[in-house]
Amino acid sequence: GGTVRNCIIGGNMATDGSVTTNWAGTASAFVNCIIEGHSPAMRECLPYDGTVLDFRGNVLRLLPGSRAIDAGTAAATAFASPTLTPDIYNGNRILGGAIDIGPVEHDVRDTAFACTFSADVQIGIAPLDVVLTAHPVMGRLADTTVTYYWDFDGDGVPEPENCGTDKRVIEGAVELSKRTITLWTTNSLGQSDCFSLDFNGIVTTHYVVKDNPGATYPYWSWKTAAPDIQTAINAAYDGAEVIVSNGVYVPPAKITILQPIHVRSASGNWDDVVIDGANKFTGALVTLNNGGCLSGVTVTRGRVSGEEGGSGILMRGVSCIVSNCHITANSATDSNRSSGTGILMFNGTVRDCLIDKNEGRGPMRGMGVHIVAGLIERCVIVDNYRTWTEKPVNNDWHTGGGLYMDGGTARNCVIARNDCGTFTPITMVEATGVYIRGSSARMYNCIVSGNSHAGNAHNLIYAFYNAAGTGPVIANCVIEGNYSSSDGAENSIGGKRSVFRNCALPEAFTNGTQNATVITAADYALRNDGYPLLPAGSGLVDAGGTFDWTEADTDLYGNPRIGGTAVDIGPVERQSGAFAVSFDTERYDSLGAFSATLTAAVENAGTAPEVVYYWDLDGDGIAEPENSGAGKTSVSVDFTTYGTTPVTLWATNTAAVPAAGAVWTRDFTVAPAVHYVVGNNPDAAPPYATWATAATNIQHAIDIAAPGAEVVLSNGTYMLNTRLDLAKRVTVRGLTGDWNDVILNGKNAGLWATVYIHYGDAVLSGVTVREGFNGSDYWAGGIQLFAGTVTNCRVTACSVNSANRYGTGIRNYGGHLVDSLIDNNYVARGNFTGGGLYQYDAGALTERCVITNNYATSASGTGGIGAYVAAGVLRNSLIGRNRAGTISTLQATGVRQGGGVIENCTIVGNTWSASAASRPYATGFYHTGGYATNCLIADNAIMDGIASNWVSTAASRIAYTCTTPLAPALGEGCVLDNGGSYRVREGILQLPHSSPCIGAGFNQPWMDGASDLYGNRRIVGRRVDIGCTECPDGAGLILQIR
Repeated sequence: GGTVRNCIIGGNMATDGSVTTNWAGTASAFVNCIIEGHSPAMRECLPYDGTVLDFRGNVLRLLPGSRAIDAGTAAATAFASPTLTPDIYNGNRILGGAIDIGPVEHDVRDTAFACTFSADVQIGIAPLDVVLTAHPVMGRLADTTVTYYWDFDGDGVPEPENCGTDKRVIEGAVELSKRTITLWTTNSLGQSDCFSLDFNGIVTTHYVVKDNPGATYPYWSWKTAAPDIQTAINAAYDGAEVIVSNGVYVPPAKITILQPIHVRSASGNWDDVVIDGANKFTGALVTLNNGGCLSGVTVTRGRVSGEEGGSGILMRGVSCIVSNCHITANSATDSNRSSGTGILMFNGTVRDCLIDKNEGRGPMRGMGVHIVAGLIERCVIVDNYRTWTEKPVNNDWHTGGGLYMDGGTARNCVIARNDCGTFTPITMVEATGVYIRGSSARMYNCIVSGNSHAGNAHNLIYAFYNAAGTGPVIANCVIEGNYSSSDGAENSIGGKRSVFRNCALPEAFTNGTQNATVITAADYALRNDGYPLLPAGSGLVDAGGTFDWTEADTDLYGNPRIGGTAVDIGPVERQSGAFAVSFDTERYDSLGAFSATLTAAVENAGTAPEVVYYWDLDGDGIAEPENSGAGKTSVSVDFTTYGTTPVTLWATNTAAVPAAGAVWTRDFTVAPAVHYVVGNNPDAAPPYATWATAATNIQHAIDIAAPGAEVVLSNGTYMLNTRLDLAKRVTVRGLTGDWNDVILNGKNAGLWATVYIHYGDAVLSGVTVREGFNGSDYWAGGIQLFAGTVTNCRVTACSVNSANRYGTGIRNYGGHLVDSLIDNNYVARGNFTGGGLYQYDAGALTERCVITNNYATSASGTGGIGAYVAAGVLRNSLIGRNRAGTISTLQATGVRQGGGVIENCTIVGNTWSASAASRPYATGFYHTGGYATNCLIADNAIMDGIASNWVSTAASRIAYTCTTPLAPALGEGCVLDNGGSYRVREGILQLPHSSPCIGAGFNQPWMDGASDLYGNRRIVGRRVDIGCTECPDGAGLILQIR
């Protein structure tokens, strides 16, 4: 709004010499102005050039002859009056026939000598041809002679050929780089002046060579290439290209491409140029905006801390493009929720990329990609995974494992084998493959397959979930084979199903969709690298729906999108009439050697009477004669060598005119069923399948193991320098099964647990974990059991000496802890929770464990030196002889319960060296929530032997328990401890025949077939005994014979 009148606007530049926009807005608002970038829509305005004014020595003057003189108009306001409004130097506003344009009025009495010059161009592609024109200003001295001295090459010295009275106008070429051209002038009266302008001859291509010692601005050749990528980007102007030579680039800071330039590798192979963040930055490793483009590189080990995400690449501009890139092994594990670990797209285009092995934590809006707007096409999003989960915040951060869509379009992509780990607690809808939240989202011709989570099927866990009603479009997609790893159940599609059009789905999921095709195993295949194949005879051919983009589009492999009468379902198109061959078999991988029968299928063989088949079964690229010939439609092969063997079938229909050929390749993998680890083996060699080639590093063996394999540890002590990570369906066990034989020492493993188990089917067995240190609120000292099983293990001598820590020995989030010993873990400082065991989530189960001799010397807070149970089940376990020093505010030396269920546990012999004044807290059992049933709580004491068995704020939830005092507030079925309720003989806790615990418990369904702490039958008589152990001969009936 408003009016701009009588103003001079021009010559505004950026510090690098590039011309900026001198004006913006409504052109008709500019009246009687002199303006650079003049528009015909302006009113009575004139174009700007360098002759309008002179501004040196901080004095602004209009030059004689300036078009600004007498060119203005007075506004109809009091402020336009020449008597009321002086100019900038307090002179009269009108000295001539009319007001001048600009802030100063021209004074004809000005006799100062001045000389500027102008150029027809100051910035452009090198070499920059320029014409320079001097503009001397002499007032009444107009007749004097002027001598010109030009320094054209910018070295500070005028060139003789550019000096003289006839050099008012000169021409020349500005080569590469920036240059300052200076004009010195003198007149016959001895007056002089000096004036300079900056010029920039821009190069369109910049080069990068890692750590190049000869780097010279503007990096226009390989010899003078920039030493790092960002330096070259900073030198580039709009439209330039930055070409990067081969190498691994660990940038000193995050890379930003914030202008329309293209950064690419020299070879076009993404393996040749690696941008490695080394996990040292917080925030996106590469950020693109304002048309920045990136291609042909690998982006890895970016790290985000916070909710925004984009650990690998963050894209903001609509014209930004990422193409032919590998985005891998980036992480978002510093926050309890994040988005787009691989790529976070607010806009732009991602094309022909592999996005894999990126790691998330907590609720994840796309472990691979989160798209808000823009287009992602011909991309493979596979093998991204989540290592940790937190409780959802306000239930507003749903997980979309591979791809999360707030909008935008996904086309011709594969979203496969993304692993969401364990969802715990399950309180809202989650999707392992794709989650759509935005109504503008569009997905065409994609495959969503093999995405999974650890655990059993759940009615809130889907493979693909549409939360945006009828707005989105999901068309021509394959959605199948997504599963729960524990029970193998296939995960469904969810939300509004009517938007699924012409999709290939399992028959059970077609209800409510439009024009679905029932998928079969013969319709498509995924290679090991995640790229799909379309077998001969596939039911996906010509089964899709056509859209306005399909005719001009290409499939995942660059072939025309419509190859037949209609578009195919999925990202691969069968070309019209093409002869095709494929083969199939029952299995493509195995733990250990296996045999397979391969059966060929052909399509469009024409009128040929026979097809000739050529099989390469050993992967050497040459068909074996014995496996070749007409009619050789089936072959058998034994796979015995560890590793992957590519099997290829070539086929020709030789009698057809013209003859046509086709090829089909699939990978077959033999993985060891067992991997071995020996601490000092000099001959270690992958895949560590024998004792002779055993790994020396446990993590190396785990990482190479296929799902379902075992990692067997030889006897000895393993000093862990980093946390041991179990994130797959692998069993790690000690060789003998005796936990004393294999020691995992976490003394040097860091502050975040010695062992981290976070996959539902992972198992740790037969080892001792010791000397771990709890240095974080969220981590245990010994074992962080997020999911999976710990069995027959000992956790000991772990410690904490910082405040606000949870779980010194074991922190059980949602796993199964069984038949283990947790002892001698140490708390040296409060505020702590759970010295031996901290149990956190409803899915956690701890049973048949002994938690003993854990101790605290200086601690406070919510307590539970033996165990703290916030949720889940603690069952058939002994919590005894844990002890505390003189701590005034501790809430239980034995067990502190705030939630969950404790059943058939024995809590005895725990001590506290505090005075009686410390009560209302209890030494044995402090209870504020949850349920305790069938428990024996006895012989817990504070200083001077004063009994302190239990204190509860919800005593009615303690039932069928043997203890003292037997208060009326307790729940039903409780019995009084008579001092002889149990005994310990040779280290074994027993119930004597006179124990009031025998047959006094409450039977529950889980007890059928269950065992007590020592492996005996859980119910011997008609009713279960109270406590962790069952009297083996009952004592429910005593017969006296005389």
